[in-house]
Amino acid sequence: AVASATNNSIWFDPGPVNQYVFQRTPSGGLVADFTDSGTWLQLPVPGNPDSGSGLTSLGYPDPANADAMTPHAYYTQDGALSETYMASSGWTSQTLAGNPEAGSAIVASAESAGPDVFYFGAGGVLSEATDSTGTWTASALSGPATSQPGSLAIADTATGPELFYLSKGNALIAETNVAGTWVWAPVITPSGVAAGSPLSAVSTGSEQAEVFFVDGSGHLAAARMLSIVGLATQLPGTPAASGGLASTSYLVGSSQSTVAGPTTMGQDVYYLDSAGQPQVDYTTSPGGSWQTASLPGTGTSIAGADSFQFPGQPSSLYLTASNQLSLDQASSPSGTWSPVALPTAPSTWANQIVLYAATPADEATALSIAAAAGLPASDVTTSFYDAWIDVENYNEYLVISIGDAATIALYYNACGWANPTDGGYTAGSTPFSIQYPPLDSVPGVANADNFETGDAANSSQTDALATDLVDYAASGTFPAGVTLSNLPEFNWSPPDVCEGSPN
Repeated sequence: AVASATNNSIWFDPGPVNQYVFQRTPSGGLVADFTDSGTWLQLPVPGNPDSGSGLTSLGYPDPANADAMTPHAYYTQDGALSETYMASSGWTSQTLAGNPEAGSAIVASAESAGPDVFYFGAGGVLSEATDSTGTWTASALSGPATSQPGSLAIADTATGPELFYLSKGNALIAETNVAGTWVWAPVITPSGVAAGSPLSAVSTGSEQAEVFFVDGSGHLAAARMLSIVGLATQLPGTPAASGGLASTSYLVGSSQSTVAGPTTMGQDVYYLDSAGQPQVDYTTSPGGSWQTASLPGTGTSIAGADSFQFPGQPSSLYLTASNQLSLDQASSPSGTWSPVALPTAPSTWANQIVLYAATPADEATALSIAAAAGLPASDVTTSFYDAWIDVENYNEYLVISIGDAATIALYYNACGWANPTDGGYTAGSTPFSIQYPPLDSVPGVANADNFETGDAANSSQTDALATDLVDYAASGTFPAGVTLSNLPEFNWSPPDVCEGSPN
């Protein structure tokens, strides 16, 4: 369940893409592995999905959250369709309309009127829960019922979602909304469909979709949908009997658009081979020939995949084994794949405190202060780029600048260092403000784009100020003898001069 959302905390100039990977914990809770295109955090979030519940997610501009790009996870809890999402006040959860049957997959689409969530209800009937201006309603769709509720896939097209599932007779069914009415048709599969085959689907054009499955001979197969008529063809590769499928569309080339129009989108589908090795079949253009590549990761099942729609962002495959996620990434499916380390346990508050230093001396000070406060050395960064991203992610990080150079960088960017807004801010300008009073939590929406400055008006007190701020952030209390009233004065107007290094 992977949700990607551009960070639009600066509304006119989105930063890097944030990604949330939701997973059920062994104890039954819910966590989100989060990255801001830099470090990873694993954050416990509300929700207790039922055992065997499907789990999916969306990132979309949520009217209930000031139209901010908002991650949502959908699952079944106590037999009822439920969601967890990032509200303006933090993570929250709620019960929605609809009651998925046990073991039902859940898929979702963000429509202009609101999100639609699809699942199998009582008797294996395909059903839909719809949000219209904050009110959820559930209804059954047309089409034959299923006895394999775990096999359900969705592809988004310009005309709406295309759904695919297996009927009780193990026929592959396509269902779409035509002028407000859901209609269905069987997909022609010359070799049949493997019983209980996993399904994955993806958009291949403005009104086209493609569904991937394992056919009756055990081969990977795809059916390209034209309207609601589809014919299956075999692809390279023989997926393992279990392990799942995941597919995406990905950006081909180095730019998003040209004078002649949008650039080409390729498609890819991921699976495990009979030896358990992850593989990808991909094409570099709709209707093009399929190629195959092996990935380095290991796992017992495919947890999800994502391909960013922005130049320079990677393709990602998430695997799971023994309740632990792992990640393989590459610049494109044909590129060199590399493993990326993910958190192995929920992060603590200490992991969300960032000490930013822009000179070697201030880095040494920051490391010393972090150690004294019981914070890990990994909380200290010397990267202006990463510190900028972390300040933008005010629901995940509290950033404290250590010393004059770091404060100048985040307050003015006096040196004109490269930053994630890709030219949106030049030398002498940033979107950030100094936070007061000090915090022992993330700034949140109320203090969006704020950072704390460990730079005292009296330079001889800078180390003391930085120490006091870090101690308070870590423990919620100032050192003995220090109060808010006698805290060293901040340097509210640091000099607008270039100091330090961007990394």
